[in-house]
Amino acid sequence: MRVLAQQRTVESDREALIALENKWLRSEYRATEFDSILASDFVHPVVTSDLLDKAQHIHFSSTHLPPTNLQNHFDGLKVRLYDSGIR
Repeated sequence: MRVLAQQRTVESDREALIALENKWLRSEYRATEFDSILASDFVHPVVTSDLLDKAQHIHFSSTHLPPTNLQNHFDGLKVRLYDSGIR
């Protein structure tokens, strides 16, 4: 773990977060790919005040597809990194 922490930089962490966010956008409606992104304890609070767990969220997103001409993207994504405490 210590070797990995020494190789990390602010820029590499920023790039990794942006890559993960972009993977989320590309995978959001494909259950298998989306499953690999979300943590096992993922919880999504929704407008109805309910909490969707990982399986519920993946089921909903993979069965409620957007229009085929929609392409999600970030416009002006800014990433703020905080000290992880890993040394």
